[in-house]
Amino acid sequence: MDQWQLKTGEFIRERNGRFAVDGHGCSIAAVAGTDLFHDPAGAPPVDNAPGIRFGLGRGPVLFSALVKPQFSKTFDAGTFTVRTAAGA
Repeated sequence: MDQWQLKTGEFIRERNGRFAVDGHGCSIAAVAGTDLFHDPAGAPPVDNAPGIRFGLGRGPVLFSALVKPQFSKTFDAGTFTVRTAAGA
């Protein structure tokens, strides 16, 4: 399996977060007011959370994540979300 290098990715919604990359991986910290929410009542979705977008080659893929949210207010959350191109 080929090792993916973070340098091939693109940071998205950079103004909504802080990004740090080192030899061990990447960390993303969203700023206040960001959200990834699809209202079951039908209101327009809110998707302004920071992230990384990248393509993968063919073959098996293995991701590993350590999510450490710092809960300080109601509805604070931490997530590792993977989307397909169709759901980008």
